[in-house]
Amino acid sequence: MLIICILGASFVYLLFKKRAHLYCFKMLRFVILNLFKKSNFLLLIGIFMAFSSVFSQSTVWYFGQNAGISFSANGVPTAISSSQMNTPEGCATHVSTSGQLEYYSNGESLWLANGSQIANNLDGNMNAIQSATFISKPYDNDTVYLFTLDSDIGINGLKYSVLVDNAIVVGMKNIPLMNNVTERMCIVQHCNNHDSWLIVHAWNSNNFYAYRINGEGVDTVPVISSVGSEQNGNLLNATGYLKVNKLGDRVAMAVMGSGKVELFHFDNINGVLSTAVSIDNIPAAYGVEFNESGSVLYVTSASGKLYNYDLSIWSENAIETSRSLVFSSNNQLGALQMGPNNNIYVAQDNSFYVGRIASPDFLGLNCNYSSDYLYLMGNKCEAGLPPFVSYTQNFDPIVTSVCIGDTTSFELLGDSLRIDSVKWDFGIIPNVGSTKLKTKYLYSASGDYSCSLLVYHCNETDTFTFSAEVLSISPVDLGNDTAFCDYDSIILDANMSSTVSYLWDDGSIQPTMLVSSVGVHWVKITSLCGVVSDTILITDIWESPKLNLPNDTILCSGDTLLLDAGNVFEHFWQGSNNNQIYVVKDSGWVSLTVKDTNNCMASSQFYVNIENVPQADLGNDTTICQGNEITLNGGEAQGYQWHNQTVAQYFRTRQAGTYSVKLYNQCGSTIDSINVRLSDCQEYIVLPNAFTPNGDNLNDVFLPKTLGISYYEMHIYNRLGHEVFMTKDLNHGWDGKTSGEDVIEGVYAYIIRYRKHNGNLLLKRGYLTLIR
Repeated sequence: MLIICILGASFVYLLFKKRAHLYCFKMLRFVILNLFKKSNFLLLIGIFMAFSSVFSQSTVWYFGQNAGISFSANGVPTAISSSQMNTPEGCATHVSTSGQLEYYSNGESLWLANGSQIANNLDGNMNAIQSATFISKPYDNDTVYLFTLDSDIGINGLKYSVLVDNAIVVGMKNIPLMNNVTERMCIVQHCNNHDSWLIVHAWNSNNFYAYRINGEGVDTVPVISSVGSEQNGNLLNATGYLKVNKLGDRVAMAVMGSGKVELFHFDNINGVLSTAVSIDNIPAAYGVEFNESGSVLYVTSASGKLYNYDLSIWSENAIETSRSLVFSSNNQLGALQMGPNNNIYVAQDNSFYVGRIASPDFLGLNCNYSSDYLYLMGNKCEAGLPPFVSYTQNFDPIVTSVCIGDTTSFELLGDSLRIDSVKWDFGIIPNVGSTKLKTKYLYSASGDYSCSLLVYHCNETDTFTFSAEVLSISPVDLGNDTAFCDYDSIILDANMSSTVSYLWDDGSIQPTMLVSSVGVHWVKITSLCGVVSDTILITDIWESPKLNLPNDTILCSGDTLLLDAGNVFEHFWQGSNNNQIYVVKDSGWVSLTVKDTNNCMASSQFYVNIENVPQADLGNDTTICQGNEITLNGGEAQGYQWHNQTVAQYFRTRQAGTYSVKLYNQCGSTIDSINVRLSDCQEYIVLPNAFTPNGDNLNDVFLPKTLGISYYEMHIYNRLGHEVFMTKDLNHGWDGKTSGEDVIEGVYAYIIRYRKHNGNLLLKRGYLTLIR
């Protein structure tokens, strides 16, 4: 029969490239390892290698042949097909604290959520039943540990790698922890709600090893418990799931080769296993899982059986007697895994479906098992499912605010199974409290009471301080009846704590209302503790004082302006002068603020500008060349009147004569005149062609003769083009020197720029000879 199984499994796998019957596969692997170690069948072993993975607080599961399940926030599962992983047994996924998939692995390779592979040389082996598991580092969710196991007591044993920011930390891959270890491991949260335990079982030994994972990292010195049967001999005894219940105080281990499940108590504080109980007669025992409370155990076998057991009495006879066969199939049943909704899911080898136990708290067929619960979108389930560990959050006291006369409720949120005892203090002197997880108290008066809670768990004490608010129905007060000035309004404020709704006389429902009219206004407030209301009367809206200051104005130099504030209660000129009459004689802003007997105020201001009589000035009499034009400027004034009655600021003429202009503004006027003469202007420039700068006072300077020139500029250059002289003075000629030194005899070039009276700019070039 064994030979038939070996040959059948080999034939099916090699011919169809699918996994054969799990049980035959395990037996085949055992025979190959033990009977054909040194033969060419080692090639077949390489083909058959499989991998597993373990834990993460997952809402996304990847497993089998690219199969997957996504759990919604309320725990409803949906099949997905985005996995790049194909694994016959174990599998692991890791989800961030926000519920987003980060990593998944089959122990040999590691993928990111987007499907990119970031490692393919991990030292796990995908033929191990539980060959990998993820866990976040306590107090550091950005750091993730990936633990891996080798298969068939392989030399790689138990190792781990450290992941940060979607990558394996350099130098932190395949860190060895233990050799000579079976294929099973699991992780459970420490009862302090922060740390965790990694539990594995040694080979050729009855020793369990519990590694503590805390804020410092992985403690490489394990807690060793020698309990239960020794795992040795048949390599199938190294196979079978290892699980811890949700509370973390019971451990179940399937031993496939021996056809049994062993149960243990687990000291979650110290990491010690004890009190072994053995459940026998389970051929090819494979998967194990507890219900939420740990009172019912489920077991699958590779022979297609699903059982449940009652663990309420911790004895071998009572547990074995309680066994119920839930389901039997010709297909292999694999891993059992509790999901985030506390349902238990069942892996069905080589199937397009995942099974589900919908009511795991009930024994026998009442557990409501469905073998074809979830279709995997054409992908096949294999023997493994990724582990899911439900993490307990920290404890949180909840207190309800109540009205006076009502009872205040106190409740502690958190996993009650992890709590040893509690002690409430209700903030009353003498001390009044309770030791119940959920309790009530009736306060005799309203107020905020300073309360406290002591939570005893895991050899630790957590202390909480908080307030219990007891409300009373407080009256609302809109204030006394009032009046206000016409430029103002008032805001009625009825804001109260613990208010449910507001209703004002105008139908508005806000805590405040803007009032700008005479009359009665009211508000009705509905609070947690009843209804209150109030009214207010706006008796009058006073008219504010009227001011009659002038607009911006002009004062002539030496004049003054008298201003009267009028008969008012208070008045202030320029913010401080409280005289009724105010005299203005300087330029600037003039302001007035007044207040009447109702304290209604008014303010105004205007600007005063001091002006002088404009002074007419056309300048001295002048001469212009015939044909040229002169522009006369009247200057700055409010108005102008020229001799010919024109009124522009400027007057242009080409004629000789006497011209006059009158300048005026509101402060007065002045007159000025100018006499313009004409001249027959001749314009020329004459230059000699040589000069003799020898000091005899005869023709010693090269100087042009000019007439009618308004602008002049002369440059002289030597034969090399270097400038030796430059001037803009019509009366300054060249004396034959440059930089105080005589230049040599020879021919020099000149360039002269000049402007005639008509504005034309001319250029004159030529040569001159210097003779000594």
